[in-house]
Amino acid sequence: MSKNDNKIDVSIQITDSQETIQKKLSKAARNLKIEASLGENSKEKSSMLSKWLNMTKIIKVADIAIKSMANQVIKLNTAETDLAMAANMTKPQMTALISSYSKLGAELKATVTDITQLGTEWLKHGKTVAETTTLIKDAMVLSKIGNLSSAESTKYLASIMDGYKISAEGAMNIVDKLSSVDVASGANIGGLAAGISEVAKNADSAGISFDKLIGYFAAVGDSSQAATTNLSGSINAVLSRMENIELSKLEDYENNGESLSGIEAVLGKENISLRDSSDSFRDLGEVLDEVGSKWNSYSEASQSAVAGAFAGSEHSDNFAILMGNYDNAMKYAEISLDSSGQAMEKFSVYQESLTSKTEEFKNAFIGLSTTVLDSDFLKDIIESGTSLINIFDANIGKLGVIPTLSAGIGAALSIKNVGGARMFALKI
Repeated sequence: MSKNDNKIDVSIQITDSQETIQKKLSKAARNLKIEASLGENSKEKSSMLSKWLNMTKIIKVADIAIKSMANQVIKLNTAETDLAMAANMTKPQMTALISSYSKLGAELKATVTDITQLGTEWLKHGKTVAETTTLIKDAMVLSKIGNLSSAESTKYLASIMDGYKISAEGAMNIVDKLSSVDVASGANIGGLAAGISEVAKNADSAGISFDKLIGYFAAVGDSSQAATTNLSGSINAVLSRMENIELSKLEDYENNGESLSGIEAVLGKENISLRDSSDSFRDLGEVLDEVGSKWNSYSEASQSAVAGAFAGSEHSDNFAILMGNYDNAMKYAEISLDSSGQAMEKFSVYQESLTSKTEEFKNAFIGLSTTVLDSDFLKDIIESGTSLINIFDANIGKLGVIPTLSAGIGAALSIKNVGGARMFALKI
């Protein structure tokens, strides 16, 4: 057998699956085993075989890494495309914005992809590009300390802001209040945010302050998790019934058509007035404060009648739970009032966690991925479709010339003429 007969060439295409690559390399390794068993230069052949098998492991790791990089680049490109459509910005403006998002991600220990997606959501809520930077941070803090997805935290925060007409500058105050009551009560911040977001607009219109509303949810959460789940519906039922009375719509279509005509008479028997004059209604928050302060002095029959009057038969039990825990509700409302800085204290603890460090690592990997495989490069690879990459080019003794990963990637990169700055090699 001549020296040249010992050469084995392996050419692997970019379209090859990992399984195909493994099959090609395994076949070559089997050929080496056969030659080694014949006894000719067996020690040398065994050494070559060992190197070959080690190389297959390297190829497997490289294959996984490149696929992961490509996946991260595609995700980021998708997020950037969504942002571009929402922001209607020029490419230079987008580049500058994404750069600022990348820095914000590093500060918050969050991926630039997540930050970009949050920016898009806030733009869809009608916020300006300038406002989004503040709101992204606030929503990310809520997300991390409340164990919420970024989409959930944005949705809840936006609904509360819209309901209570709170500006972007006041968004962190919302997060502070939710965080402080979460710490003090048995309720959790995610449940508080979700529940309040469903009733914020109606509650504000009825004259219930945000601090009191947080207190309602926290107090009921202390008493009954099941009641907390349904509390949004119950509060909305109360708000709807009281609004209908103000508008002289004396039938509750949401509560089996119950008549509202006798409600004021029922409440009047317990010296509870919905009005401060014949044609002017009191803020509902003030009325509920009065009912809550008297609740324990009512007989069981009176409590049942008052609860039914305010909430209707379907929601009277939840209303009774709230009134029975009204002292706690006001305690949590006071905690909410004095909560400045609470959220960032909690967030600083998160930033030292393993989860935070993992997010930081992901962000670094995304940065590396976009450097090695930028989206324009991937577009050209996909569009060409027929580009082939030869993986090895180093000579391994008598195995002959094997194209390397650097040559393969270099050939593909030459499509964009991006050159050696992005090339890397695997050699033995």
